[in-house]
Amino acid sequence: MGHFSDSAPRIDEISENFISKLAKEIVEDAILDAVIEHSDELNECEESEEQLSTSSAEHSKTEVPLDVKILNFFFKIFTFKNMARYLVLLLALMLADTLWDIIVDVYSRPTILKPKGPRPFFPNSSSSYLTDVYTGEFRPERMIQNTDLLVVMYYSPWCFYSQRLRHPFEVVALMLRNHKNIRLFAVNCWTTAGECRKAYKIYQYPVIVAYSSTAHSMYQGEHSTDHLYRWVVSVRNPVQRINSVDQLNSLKQDYHTVVAGFFPFTDMNTPAGYRAFAAAGMMLQTGLPEDESTCLAIVASVQLARELGFRFEGDIVMYIPKVSVFQWSLTISRTAVNIVEWVRGKRAEVAPVRWIHFNRNSELMSPQISQLLNESSALVLITPLSRIYRVQPDVILFTELAREYWDCEQENIQRVNTEPQFIPRPSLLDELANDKQACTEVVEGITKMDSCCRSLLPSVDWNMACASSAKFHWEDEEKVDERDADEKAEKASRRRRSHWTEQVLTATNQCVAVRNGTLEANVVLSRCCANYEEFSQRELTSVHKANAMSKLHARELMLVDSCMRGRLHDYMKYPVLNSTLDIFDEPSPAWNMSLRGMACRSGHENDTLRFAVLDSLHYSYFLSKWGLSKSKLPVVVAIDIRRELFSVMEGKISQKRVREFVRDFHANLQEDHLKSEDDSIPRANVTTSQVVHPRIRHEQVLQRLTLRTFHELIENRHNTTNDVVVFFSGGSWHAPSTAAIHVYHSAANYFSFSNDLIKFYVVDTTLNELPYNFNFDRIPAIVIFLANQTDISWKYPEVLPISRPNVLSFVLSHCSARLRWKMALTNCGRVCVLHNRLRLRKRQEKLLNVIHRIRESAHRPHLETKLQYFVKQLRVVRRVLRALHIALHQSEVLAEESVNSLLHTKVFEDYIRE
Repeated sequence: MGHFSDSAPRIDEISENFISKLAKEIVEDAILDAVIEHSDELNECEESEEQLSTSSAEHSKTEVPLDVKILNFFFKIFTFKNMARYLVLLLALMLADTLWDIIVDVYSRPTILKPKGPRPFFPNSSSSYLTDVYTGEFRPERMIQNTDLLVVMYYSPWCFYSQRLRHPFEVVALMLRNHKNIRLFAVNCWTTAGECRKAYKIYQYPVIVAYSSTAHSMYQGEHSTDHLYRWVVSVRNPVQRINSVDQLNSLKQDYHTVVAGFFPFTDMNTPAGYRAFAAAGMMLQTGLPEDESTCLAIVASVQLARELGFRFEGDIVMYIPKVSVFQWSLTISRTAVNIVEWVRGKRAEVAPVRWIHFNRNSELMSPQISQLLNESSALVLITPLSRIYRVQPDVILFTELAREYWDCEQENIQRVNTEPQFIPRPSLLDELANDKQACTEVVEGITKMDSCCRSLLPSVDWNMACASSAKFHWEDEEKVDERDADEKAEKASRRRRSHWTEQVLTATNQCVAVRNGTLEANVVLSRCCANYEEFSQRELTSVHKANAMSKLHARELMLVDSCMRGRLHDYMKYPVLNSTLDIFDEPSPAWNMSLRGMACRSGHENDTLRFAVLDSLHYSYFLSKWGLSKSKLPVVVAIDIRRELFSVMEGKISQKRVREFVRDFHANLQEDHLKSEDDSIPRANVTTSQVVHPRIRHEQVLQRLTLRTFHELIENRHNTTNDVVVFFSGGSWHAPSTAAIHVYHSAANYFSFSNDLIKFYVVDTTLNELPYNFNFDRIPAIVIFLANQTDISWKYPEVLPISRPNVLSFVLSHCSARLRWKMALTNCGRVCVLHNRLRLRKRQEKLLNVIHRIRESAHRPHLETKLQYFVKQLRVVRRVLRALHIALHQSEVLAEESVNSLLHTKVFEDYIRE
């Protein structure tokens, strides 16, 4: 009992502890559940607030107007801070765009450097006699005040023609450096900063102009040293003075046209009209051949004017020797321009000789030749013109014959039976010898020689010295040593035997400077005698001395000009002509060879000749065009487009040959000259021929023909064994010929193994002027010529295109029978031959049956012609069968050798003949 009582309290404690723990856990769980529920409620409240705010916002959005929204947007965007940012961004974009445009512009266009400043065009070594105004700062009005004649070359540094004319202009300036009254300038008229470019508009360089105080003249001649020098010399003295009738006649011989004016200088005043006449003389000096052959001169003497027929002061008369004389009309105002137009107009109407040329400053081509040939027939002298001297013999001869031909005065025509007479002139060799003598005198010294002559004046018997009747030696040459006694004695004996009168010449101090130890005494005396009248006059006053020095200086300048002229002739290196040609050495032609008045005779109106001169140095194009490149110059040709005549005079030019040539022209006895490729000079790139391999030479299937070889091959076909096929080409520039030549070459290659029977040729119709029957209207053309037959040929049909099958068919259908058989047998194999032999046998049987029926027919007399025809066919068929039988038994295959041997058998010879 006692144990049970003790355990009861423990049970109570345990139960209480358990209950308290359970209660505690229940309370904690309840608190946790309450916290969770409270947080869920808070979340729900927030969500409801967000939904409420969202719904309110959406409600507010739907309620705000559109313009308010836009306004609010701009207020938010365009703030001060944003505007600054936008401005910076805009400036950056603009800067980037500008930089991009600059980069694209720089790298997309070609790089153009700034032009450099003008540089000297002429070398500095020429500055002493030629002024190069390369800056372009030039006006001729300022420079002409300090000189008598101003020659200016307006150039462009890049211009090819300016560069080519630079050296000739420099040479001319060097030759004229001694003339202080002539100044030569070269002006760069291309530089934009120069005064010349602003004042003048020059469209073609170079331009050369000569200025004087009253007029100017533009050079229009050839761009060569000799032509330019001749122009400057002519423009320096545009007007000459006539002092006698003989001088006028001499001018008529030297010039084709002489214009004389009567201007008496009776007092210090200038005659009326003289300035215009002098200005016209300078304006007519243009460098053209017509102007070079025209001379203006004045007559100042009243007595001489009366002898020449001048009536009033200022009268102007133009002489064209042996042709016409023209008087100046008093109704026309006497100005320089009118005088120039009058001279050129009258000269063009009746000038006996015309010059073929064109203006280098304004023309790239000229219709002069076409106009000349369309007007009438022409006789053309082709020669290299030497512009330095006026004594070229072929031109003189041609001019005299032209004057005689156009001499239409009635009195001269009535005296047609008289022998023509020519006035002799100094030859070119004499002129060159005189110029060389002038060079010698210049080297000796003109002033020193004059002083020497003056010092010898009192001690020399000038009558004896200048009569060349004495032989002089210097007195110091008489001083000999005793050892030379024997030599002196021998010299004395030689003097006694000589017909010369020995004289001693005093060796003055002035003559020592001239002698130089080598100049002989007689040479010095000859110089003194030539100018005795000048140095023998006493110089009493300073005026006399000044006049003497002026004359001496003028003579020295004249000798220098002559010397430079001769040196220029050697410098130009003209081609050697007939230097021994002298038209006056030849006997005078008979009266029946005279040409006087032939231009005016009845019956010659339609073929009157116009005489013209062509310079071969500057117009060599016509030589190659006419096939005269290899002809020996000078050469004379006659051209008549109405008769389609182009005739060339054979042999060297002479008075007799030219007369016969002109008379044969009017008698229609001249032969036409046909141009050949052989006459033209081969081009530089084909002159060096290379060695051709024998195999290549053997494989060449086409050969070239020229006019000469064409004439020998085609027109003189005698005893030839091969056919000829000729391809008439239009030249390398002709497109149809170029397109068809390969077809023709292929066809020729097809027949290359039959060179003994047929040959192929090509002829260029542009380089060879063929006979009229081979001038086809359509080029290219193909013609086949049979062997041994000059009158039979066939032309390829024009309507048929040029192709390989067509050309082969054309050749095979018109070639010789032997070639057709060879091609047939060569291209036909053994089976083909057997098949054709079978057909020939069948043909033989048919012919035998037909012949048998005709012979047995009652109508045989009426069928005799057919019988003979069938018999001939049978004979041919049998011979062919026999030949084929022999060929087939020689070898299994019909080789080329067997075919050739078959074609040359007697069977085929008889067959081909029949």
